[in-house]
Amino acid sequence: MNYVSFYDAIRFVNWLENGQPFGLQGTTTTEDGSYTITAAGITANSITLNPGSNISLPSEDQWYKAAYYDGLSSSYFSYPTSSDSIVNCATPGSDANTGNCNYMVNDLTEVGSYTGSMSPWGTFDQGGNVWEWNDTDDGTNRGLRGGSWHGNGVHSTRAANRGTLTPTLELSTVGFRVLVPEPSTGLLVMIGMLGLACRRRGQKGL
Repeated sequence: MNYVSFYDAIRFVNWLENGQPFGLQGTTTTEDGSYTITAAGITANSITLNPGSNISLPSEDQWYKAAYYDGLSSSYFSYPTSSDSIVNCATPGSDANTGNCNYMVNDLTEVGSYTGSMSPWGTFDQGGNVWEWNDTDDGTNRGLRGGSWHGNGVHSTRAANRGTLTPTLELSTVGFRVLVPEPSTGLLVMIGMLGLACRRRGQKGL
């Protein structure tokens, strides 16, 4: 999904944390749960993850580890496709070390469309498709990682590159993923919320 602000993303997380309820926005649906969302908190950019929450946006460190860390070698790859070589911007397929970047598709692709380009942890699309919100707070902005469908595969997808953005902005190049508890072990795993199968908002300008 794209065209989502940081607050859209954490409202979705709250909805998941609360059991995906029906009803108007409120403390039992989208405004409380993993994150307590208030007007004052939005103004101050001070909303943080509540202790004991099961579902969340990833932190910068969690996102980074899922994208780049190889547990077999106890080292980090340079790119989130299990590679130290620059991600090749390409159309979807099974080739290794490819991603949706540099206008090759000129839009989003469904999650997992680049079947040969998963991270060491088995995640897809952490290089290209959309920039992804994380809950890093630099005082004014919130963290972004991963590059997008129109970004350059050399710079935006590499481990050394991180971005920040005003948390109220909604852009065609920005989406998110969430951390959920893995049912069999309780460990956290990454799942993407970036696919076209999700409802997309109407087209807007950048």
